[in-house]
Amino acid sequence: MKKGLLVMLALLLLEGICYGEKPWLEMTYEERITLIKQEELAGHVVCEDLVMPTTSFGQYSYECRRRKELVEIEKEEAKRKAAIAKEEAKRRAAIARQPRDIQQLINSREIRLGMTKEQVLLSWGKPASINRSVGTWGVNEQWCYGSKTYLYFENAILTSFQD
Repeated sequence: MKKGLLVMLALLLLEGICYGEKPWLEMTYEERITLIKQEELAGHVVCEDLVMPTTSFGQYSYECRRRKELVEIEKEEAKRKAAIAKEEAKRRAAIARQPRDIQQLINSREIRLGMTKEQVLLSWGKPASINRSVGTWGVNEQWCYGSKTYLYFENAILTSFQD
């Protein structure tokens, strides 16, 4: 059996397409083989690993368009995974620059007073929201995690928390 037909059949299976009265999943093995032979006799040829009618060389069939969409989705997913891996590598490098005791806190997702904003970000991630107060004394920030946990920073140092 041609590779293109296998891909077409996989797409039919995923899309739940019906031929006549019966859905693909309800066809017997013999009915499926008959359908495949009919597709071959109807003039379908392999085009970019998929089946395309020979009568429409200028236009991709539904299967070709769907395959292109799936390839694009796979490319986007690969880009997303690469970006995640890059961010994780940055995070590991930032953790490695911290003192050993802070590394242990970050790896166990804990915080303690005196940590910097960077260290808290490495440990707990980004807060849901940040409230800032700026005055002659410096900058105070309240970081909100969820609805009941608040961290308070004075000049970028964790000075208190509330949970």
